[in-house]
Parts: sequence; structure tokens; C-alpha cells
Amino acid sequence: MLQRLHKAFLENKSNNAFCIEDIYYTYSEVYSLTVKIAQLLKDNPSGSDVIGIIVSNNVETYAAILACWFSGKAYVPINPQLPEGRNKLVLESANVHLLLNCAEDDVNYDDLRVFDVLHIEMGDVTGVLTCTDREDDSLMYVLFTSGSTGLPKGVPINYKNLHAFLASYEALGFAISASDRFLQMFEFTFDVSVASFLVPLMYGACVYTVPAAGVKYVNVIKTLRDKQITVACLVPSIITYMKPYFDRLSLPAVKYCILTAEASNIYDIIKWKACIPNSEVYNLYGPTEATIWCTAYRLDTSTPKSYNDMMAIGKPLQQVKAVIIDEAGNLASNNIKGQLCIAGKQITSGYINNQQKNTESFIALYDEQYYKTGDLCYVDEEGDIYYCGRMDYQVKVNGHRIELGEIEAMVRRLFAVNNIAILYRDKDGIDKIFLMLEDFDEIDDVKAALKKELPYYMLPHVISSMKTFPINNSNKIDRIALKTYIEQYNG
Repeated sequence: MLQRLHKAFLENKSNNAFCIEDIYYTYSEVYSLTVKIAQLLKDNPSGSDVIGIIVSNNVETYAAILACWFSGKAYVPINPQLPEGRNKLVLESANVHLLLNCAEDDVNYDDLRVFDVLHIEMGDVTGVLTCTDREDDSLMYVLFTSGSTGLPKGVPINYKNLHAFLASYEALGFAISASDRFLQMFEFTFDVSVASFLVPLMYGACVYTVPAAGVKYVNVIKTLRDKQITVACLVPSIITYMKPYFDRLSLPAVKYCILTAEASNIYDIIKWKACIPNSEVYNLYGPTEATIWCTAYRLDTSTPKSYNDMMAIGKPLQQVKAVIIDEAGNLASNNIKGQLCIAGKQITSGYINNQQKNTESFIALYDEQYYKTGDLCYVDEEGDIYYCGRMDYQVKVNGHRIELGEIEAMVRRLFAVNNIAILYRDKDGIDKIFLMLEDFDEIDDVKAALKKELPYYMLPHVISSMKTFPINNSNKIDRIALKTYIEQYNG
């Protein structure tokens, strides 16, 4: 992988590698900056396999990541906008001793050595990058996901995992060349960012990042249109925000549209397809623990597959095995819901310093270690997997098993409004369903309509509205923040 990446840099020197904040950087310029940062790491041994990077939307951040890889180091991204206490916990958990600061502001993390890289200039260099491919278990990056205890869980991804992912990705058969233009809209703390810059660099293509200032979905639209993006990887909620502009949006340059990170509403995506008439649409699914993506579904608008309006997530990628197990841990039959478990070379070896969570999240099946995704799914006769929601979105209220996603789908069908159904416990300790609408105040109409369409036991106990839903760093609706708001609302 590293050898191929190095070759791409040498063969595409004059090509643009990045367009960031409307400034272009050639492969030659990025290479020279990467060499200089790698030399800084060589001159300052860290005593750890993991380097912390204070990230920002700039070329220095990407060069710092590449420098870590070519120096035999992994990286952990640190978002300076997140609470300092959480960032310190992440750095300590990842055993980071050295920080590369790619942000504008000065940082002070106690005993850690910090090197500001913004002052490093691109230009001629005498050295070259080390391009020997690494050992299979060498770390490439560590990302931290939210934990149910409130403490972030460290997910280490090694060379074997990332190499297997690239093999899976290429097996999908995308026709990519150096002339392609890729969209990169994801935070560095979210693993899709890795695919969004690594894949195009392997082909000598150009990465277009989304400007940091302003409204994100507006910036995405402008970048898709003005930069004639050919490969667009998007969070479905961005498309939801674009809906008022569908009749004015024409993006014929897009040839591949990848949907990821959250469930895709099948009806919104079919309408979106008219805006990208020359594009194939793929729904790619995968938890961080499975190295970016582990299943894929190619949309056929003539026979779309979905569950509760959520597009199917398709079949396992080449390097992945997937099974559905029931509550007893047995293999579920076709069309029977259960927990999706995945195995293969893309799966992480386990969380950092968290044996309890490892015991809970991994299971031995068929003489192999499987990761329990916590996602409720089923598989049809053709082998396509359907996402039905999180296991914890399937709840029991007064003895009735309820899928919260079914309530959400009904509201979307009746009113075309973004909504979230959440189980909460009131002050008397009673489990109830709270339905939150986004920017929609016709609450009585919603109540009346749902009463006609849903069984009595599925009716929300409380319905409210808020202007905009909170969004987390992965560009998903922040259900944890919403649940906290609801608990306070009903306190």
C-alpha cells in the first residue's frame, strides 16, 4: 500500500493532489511537505507508536498523516473544537508522547512535546520517503468512538486492516483515474475521512475538501457543482437538507455517489438520483471497528430494496464475512431479524485497554472472532442485508416490542419531516416514547395522523419540535445530546 502510494506521488508530480479552501496543492508540493514532517519525526523520537495530530482543514494535516505512515507511526486525530478534557483522555489512552499541531492556535498538553508544523514551507527537498510496506500488525491510526459509559473507546486499525479494506474497495469495480475529483467532507475523527483522501491519492486524483466556514450542506452543494466532483461520498442527511434545491440541482459530472455513516431514506435518494443522472449510487455500511466499510448495496431504482424506508446495506465486501445471529447466538434464517456480526481481515483486534468492552463486543463463531455490531438486521434470499436500526432502538414498552425506526418512517411518510423517536424514562421510572420533530410545529396533526396509522402501544407519549437537530462530529444526528435534552425536558 505504501509503495503504491509513494509511486503515485512520484508519477503525478504536476497533478493537483488537494484543493483546500480554493487553493490547489500539487503532488510534488505535498510530497515535499510530507518529507519535511517525516524528518521532524525522525529527529525527535517519540517513544510511542502513535503520534497525535491537532487537525484542521489544511494541507499540513494531510501531510502530517502521510508523514506518520511513512515513518512507521500511527496517528490519532485531535479535534481542537472538542473539550480539552476529552482530548487529554484520548491522548493518554493512545499512549501519545508527541503532538503535531496543524491548527492555528497554540496548544498546551502538559508533558507532551508539541511541534507546530504550519511554519514548515513546501519546497525542494533532498530526502525521500521510506516506502517499505509495513508489517501486518503495524498500527495505522487510532480513532475514538463514543462509549456507553461516557468514556471514549479507542479503535486501533492496523496495516492488515487497511490493506484489506483497499482490496475490498477495489473489488467493487469503480473505474477511477488520475482525472477524477473526489469530495472530502468528513471530520478527521471519523474514519470515512481516511477513504476520502487515501483512495484518490492512490490513483493520482485530486481531493476537494469542503470549506470550514459557513453552512456545511451549502458548501457541499457548491463544491459538487463548482468543482465538477466525479466521486462524491456523502452523509444522507446532507441530501435531506438539499431537498428544497433538487429541482435546480444538476450535477452531471458525478459518476459515483457513495452514501455512508447513517441510514439512507430510499425515497429521498431516488429523487436525488435525478440530480446526478450519470451516477451510480452505492450505500456503503461499516462501523469503525470494521475499517471504514464492510458491506455495499448498489441502488437499482427500478427494484429498490429497503426496510422502513431505509435503503438496504447489501452484501459483505470481499475481505469481510457477515452473519445474522438471534438472541440465543444461533445463525438466523433468511428474513429473520437478529444482530449483524462481522469477521475478516478488516476487523480490529479489539479496543485499546478495554478488556470488558472487548468481551462484550467480540464473539467466537465458527472458529473465528466476530465483531457484534449492535445493529438489528436481516438477510433476504438474494443475500442482501437490510439494516433495521440499532439493537437498542428496538425497545419494550408495557411488554410490547417496538422498533423506534418504524415510528420514524411513518412520520416521514405522512409529513416528510425529519424526526427522531427516543425511549426515555420519566421521573416515576416509567419507560416512554418521545418523538422529536425538526422544525415542524403541527404537533396536533402528527398526533391525529399517527393515531390512525399505528397501534395504540406504539404511539409516542410526548411529541415536541426543535429548530434543528444537534449534529455530532461524524455528521450524524447526535442522539445522545437529544436524549439528554429530552430527559431534562421531562425532568
